Amino acid sequence: MQLEEILLEYGRRKGIGKLELNGEGICRLIINKTYTVSFEKSVFENGFFIYSSVGILPIDKEKELSIAALTGNLFGKETGKAQLGYEPNNRALVLFTFISQDGLNYSKFNSYFEEFIYYMLYWVSKFEELQNETKKLPHPINEINKNIFYA
Repeated sequence: MQLEEILLEYGRRKGIGKLELNGEGICRLIINKTYTVSFEKSVFENGFFIYSSVGILPIDKEKELSIAALTGNLFGKETGKAQLGYEPNNRALVLFTFISQDGLNYSKFNSYFEEFIYYMLYWVSKFEELQNETKKLPHPINEINKNIFYA
């Protein structure tokens, strides 16, 4: 299925009307009346991206939040099939995933999308929690976990 077909089917099943890509090839959904999730065609035409900002990095906590994001991103430990990236113009931490259209059906899409939403909400919550912490986060490499790369 193509992204356009997926969006039409999603809108029909959820009763939210006809979902379409705009002139830039993007469709934005508002989740829980708060969070924007974007669907964007890939320039490679074999799939599409789903992405959402999970928070803006404040300068005073940039290091701690970046380390937490990188730690959670490693091997998909706290991101599943999605990844975290940094959008420098807005200082935004962005959760994104690429969905290949090869062999894609609505059921597979729905499974991927539900997982994405789960991790998006997880990171929004974690990001807010980390921003509100007054104590400094422990350094991720200490005596307990410095041997993490042993096989």
